[in-house]
Amino acid sequence: EMGAQASSKAAAVGRLPGRWRIGYVTDIEGDRHFWRRYIERSQVLERTNGKITLRPGCSFVFGGDAVDKGDADLQVLEELVELKKTYPDRVHLVLGNRDLGKLRLLHELDYEEHSGIYWTFFGGDAEVTPEQFKASRGKPWTRVERLKWMLWQTMGARTPDAFENRRQELERRGKGCSDEDVLASFEDMMKPGAPMYEYLRLGEVAVLYPGVLFLHGAVTPENAGRVPTQTDTRGGDPRSWQESYTMQPTVETWVEAMNKWHAEEFGNLVKGMEAGTPWNDRPWSSVGYGGPKGE
Repeated sequence: EMGAQASSKAAAVGRLPGRWRIGYVTDIEGDRHFWRRYIERSQVLERTNGKITLRPGCSFVFGGDAVDKGDADLQVLEELVELKKTYPDRVHLVLGNRDLGKLRLLHELDYEEHSGIYWTFFGGDAEVTPEQFKASRGKPWTRVERLKWMLWQTMGARTPDAFENRRQELERRGKGCSDEDVLASFEDMMKPGAPMYEYLRLGEVAVLYPGVLFLHGAVTPENAGRVPTQTDTRGGDPRSWQESYTMQPTVETWVEAMNKWHAEEFGNLVKGMEAGTPWNDRPWSSVGYGGPKGE
């Protein structure tokens, strides 16, 4: 089985005891009511005195997309990460598109002249460009306004409004809930040790149990066995992307290679954050994988 820091290893589990039970849920998307109902019905997880525990003889796989639609993104992230750290060999966190999209959150906030939704460079039009958004709002192009546009237009978190949902969660926690407080909350969740950062650090692209492959999205003839290799975009311009990949011959080696690839991509993010050069070291390959062109 994989260990606590095994995002760079194959998330492949060997033979299981005959009566082993695997629990699975996906796309919580910050919905605390859905998460609560799942736990209440689960034969794998249980909540005792506010703490979620994993029953003996069981494993748990979360299928990805922890955030963006409900008013409990931070709670869901914290509880999933705590589960993973408590049961590192029996809990697996799959990376979904909404999770991987946060790899670019801090970088795009720093980029005052936002070039637009990156996948539209390959065809298709943005619903609302930054210029259109600014004109409609009539407000200075602050980090708050950029975050609102990003959540609405590049992260699929407009309906419900992820910005206002975060305000509600902060208020419920007794925290400040001004626009600046909400902005700081989004920024802080991607700092080392914070819940979104930890989810991405501990998460896996794919998990392989005997006879069962868990991932977010679909396996198609076009993507089966492919492992992205392109991370350099010559200065951070998505239009310079060149498709580059290797092929793996078996499911086992594919899972191993994909998880190793994500670990390297996450390392690029950390390197950029530490060096203060996020655009040069941004994990473009993971961002592309988590977007419409990647799934």
